[in-house]
Amino acid sequence: MATLPPSSIDYRGIDDRSSIVRVISVAGVIFGTLGMSCLPFNFGSFITFGWPVSANNNALDWWCFGSTFVELGLSTVLLFSSLGCYHFKRWGLYGILFWAISSASYGVVGIFFWGRFLLPGARSEYVRMRGQDEVAGLIVWLIGTMLSLVVLRFMTRPAIRGVFRSHVVPAAHPS
Repeated sequence: MATLPPSSIDYRGIDDRSSIVRVISVAGVIFGTLGMSCLPFNFGSFITFGWPVSANNNALDWWCFGSTFVELGLSTVLLFSSLGCYHFKRWGLYGILFWAISSASYGVVGIFFWGRFLLPGARSEYVRMRGQDEVAGLIVWLIGTMLSLVVLRFMTRPAIRGVFRSHVVPAAHPS
Protein backbone atom coordinates (compact mmCIF):
# COMPACT_ATOMS: atom_id res chain seq x y z
CA MET A 1 0.00 0.00 0.00
CA ALA A 2 1.41 3.38 -1.06
CA THR A 3 1.72 6.01 1.61
CA LEU A 4 2.32 9.71 1.39
CA PRO A 5 5.54 11.08 2.80
CA PRO A 6 5.39 12.52 6.32
CA SER A 7 4.28 16.13 6.66
CA SER A 8 7.81 17.23 7.49
CA ILE A 9 8.87 16.55 3.88
CA ASP A 10 8.17 18.91 1.01
CA TYR A 11 5.73 16.92 -1.12
CA ARG A 12 6.03 18.95 -4.29
CA GLY A 13 7.33 16.94 -7.19
CA ILE A 14 5.27 13.80 -6.77
CA ASP A 15 1.92 15.02 -8.14
CA ASP A 16 0.91 15.82 -11.73
CA ARG A 17 0.84 19.60 -11.31
CA SER A 18 4.33 19.91 -9.94
CA SER A 19 5.61 17.37 -12.48
CA ILE A 20 4.47 19.72 -15.27
CA VAL A 21 6.40 22.54 -13.60
CA ARG A 22 9.51 20.38 -13.44
CA VAL A 23 9.21 19.34 -17.11
CA ILE A 24 8.80 22.97 -18.21
CA SER A 25 11.73 23.94 -15.98
CA VAL A 26 14.04 21.31 -17.45
CA ALA A 27 13.08 22.35 -20.99
CA GLY A 28 13.70 25.98 -20.01
CA VAL A 29 17.14 25.15 -18.66
CA ILE A 30 18.01 23.34 -21.89
CA PHE A 31 16.74 26.10 -24.21
CA GLY A 32 18.17 28.88 -22.03
CA THR A 33 21.58 27.24 -22.01
CA LEU A 34 21.47 26.68 -25.77
CA GLY A 35 20.49 30.29 -26.34
CA MET A 36 23.24 31.63 -24.13
CA SER A 37 25.88 29.40 -25.68
CA CYS A 38 24.91 29.72 -29.36
CA LEU A 39 24.08 33.42 -29.67
CA PRO A 40 27.62 34.68 -29.03
CA PHE A 41 28.61 33.02 -32.32
CA ASN A 42 26.68 35.84 -34.02
CA PHE A 43 29.24 38.22 -32.55
CA GLY A 44 31.98 36.15 -34.18
CA SER A 45 30.34 36.42 -37.58
CA PHE A 46 29.85 40.15 -37.03
CA ILE A 47 33.57 40.55 -36.34
CA THR A 48 34.62 38.25 -39.20
CA PHE A 49 32.32 39.61 -41.89
CA GLY A 50 31.97 43.16 -40.57
CA TRP A 51 29.38 44.76 -38.35
CA PRO A 52 25.98 44.46 -39.99
CA VAL A 53 24.87 47.96 -39.05
CA SER A 54 26.12 51.10 -40.74
CA ALA A 55 24.62 54.32 -42.07
CA ASN A 56 23.56 52.59 -45.31
CA ASN A 57 21.69 49.68 -43.75
CA ASN A 58 17.96 49.15 -43.67
CA ALA A 59 15.63 48.15 -40.84
CA LEU A 60 16.24 44.45 -41.45
CA ASP A 61 19.96 44.79 -40.75
CA TRP A 62 19.24 46.71 -37.56
CA TRP A 63 16.78 43.97 -36.59
CA CYS A 64 19.44 41.28 -37.11
CA PHE A 65 21.93 43.16 -34.97
CA GLY A 66 19.54 44.16 -32.18
CA SER A 67 17.84 40.79 -31.94
CA THR A 68 21.14 39.18 -30.98
CA PHE A 69 21.23 41.22 -27.77
CA VAL A 70 17.51 40.76 -27.03
CA GLU A 71 17.74 36.98 -27.52
CA LEU A 72 20.80 36.79 -25.29
CA GLY A 73 18.90 38.63 -22.54
CA LEU A 74 15.79 36.44 -22.95
CA SER A 75 17.91 33.28 -22.84
CA THR A 76 19.50 34.44 -19.60
CA VAL A 77 16.09 35.17 -18.04
CA LEU A 78 14.79 31.78 -19.21
CA LEU A 79 17.75 29.89 -17.76
CA PHE A 80 17.71 31.47 -14.31
CA SER A 81 13.92 31.57 -13.93
CA SER A 82 13.72 27.91 -14.98
CA LEU A 83 16.21 27.02 -12.26
CA GLY A 84 14.02 28.89 -9.78
CA CYS A 85 10.86 27.17 -11.05
CA TYR A 86 12.48 23.77 -10.68
CA HIS A 87 12.85 24.49 -6.97
CA PHE A 88 9.34 26.06 -6.82
CA LYS A 89 10.60 29.54 -5.98
CA ARG A 90 8.01 32.27 -6.48
CA TRP A 91 10.56 34.53 -8.23
CA GLY A 92 11.13 31.72 -10.72
CA LEU A 93 7.42 31.70 -11.56
CA TYR A 94 7.41 35.47 -12.08
CA GLY A 95 10.58 35.25 -14.16
CA ILE A 96 9.26 32.52 -16.43
CA LEU A 97 5.98 34.42 -16.87
CA PHE A 98 7.96 37.54 -17.78
CA TRP A 99 9.99 35.47 -20.25
CA ALA A 100 6.87 33.93 -21.81
CA ILE A 101 5.12 37.26 -22.33
CA SER A 102 8.27 38.98 -23.61
CA SER A 103 9.20 36.08 -25.86
CA ALA A 104 5.70 35.83 -27.34
CA SER A 105 5.62 39.56 -28.08
CA TYR A 106 9.14 39.49 -29.47
CA GLY A 107 8.27 36.39 -31.50
CA VAL A 108 5.42 38.13 -33.29
CA VAL A 109 7.82 40.90 -34.36
CA GLY A 110 10.40 38.29 -35.42
CA ILE A 111 7.82 36.40 -37.47
CA PHE A 112 7.03 39.68 -39.25
CA PHE A 113 10.67 40.35 -40.11
CA TRP A 114 11.41 36.77 -41.16
CA GLY A 115 8.09 36.33 -42.98
CA ARG A 116 8.36 39.40 -45.18
CA PHE A 117 9.52 37.26 -48.08
CA LEU A 118 5.99 35.79 -48.24
CA LEU A 119 4.56 39.15 -49.29
CA PRO A 120 4.58 39.66 -53.07
CA GLY A 121 6.02 43.19 -52.86
CA ALA A 122 8.84 42.22 -50.52
CA ARG A 123 10.08 38.90 -51.95
CA SER A 124 13.67 40.10 -52.05
CA GLU A 125 13.54 41.64 -48.57
CA TYR A 126 14.44 39.17 -45.88
CA VAL A 127 16.90 39.20 -43.07
CA ARG A 128 20.38 38.49 -44.38
CA MET A 129 21.80 35.85 -42.09
CA ARG A 130 24.62 33.45 -42.72
CA GLY A 131 23.78 29.76 -42.56
CA GLN A 132 20.00 29.94 -42.69
CA ASP A 133 17.52 30.59 -45.42
CA GLU A 134 14.34 32.55 -44.88
CA VAL A 135 12.08 29.48 -44.51
CA ALA A 136 14.21 27.95 -41.77
CA GLY A 137 14.35 31.25 -39.92
CA LEU A 138 10.58 31.65 -40.12
CA ILE A 139 10.01 28.10 -38.82
CA VAL A 140 12.36 28.68 -35.89
CA TRP A 141 10.53 31.90 -34.96
CA LEU A 142 7.17 30.10 -35.17
CA ILE A 143 8.36 27.25 -32.92
CA GLY A 144 9.86 29.65 -30.37
CA THR A 145 6.70 31.74 -30.23
CA MET A 146 4.51 28.66 -29.84
CA LEU A 147 6.76 27.38 -27.02
CA SER A 148 6.41 30.64 -25.12
CA LEU A 149 2.62 30.58 -25.55
CA VAL A 150 2.44 26.98 -24.27
CA VAL A 151 4.57 27.89 -21.24
CA LEU A 152 2.38 30.93 -20.60
CA ARG A 153 -0.77 28.80 -20.83
CA PHE A 154 0.45 26.16 -18.38
CA MET A 155 2.13 28.47 -15.87
CA THR A 156 -0.90 30.76 -15.48
CA ARG A 157 -3.32 27.97 -14.55
CA PRO A 158 -4.57 28.30 -10.97
CA ALA A 159 -3.61 24.72 -10.06
CA ILE A 160 -0.04 25.25 -11.28
CA ARG A 161 0.27 28.60 -9.49
CA GLY A 162 -0.98 26.83 -6.35
CA VAL A 163 2.08 24.58 -6.41
CA PHE A 164 4.22 27.65 -5.75
CA ARG A 165 2.03 28.66 -2.79
CA SER A 166 1.85 25.29 -1.09
CA HIS A 167 4.97 24.63 0.87
CA VAL A 168 5.08 22.27 3.80
CA VAL A 169 7.32 23.64 6.51
CA PRO A 170 9.72 21.05 7.86
CA ALA A 171 9.04 19.98 11.42
CA ALA A 172 11.48 21.15 14.04
CA HIS A 173 13.96 18.52 15.13
CA PRO A 174 13.84 17.73 18.84
CA SER A 175 17.08 18.62 20.52
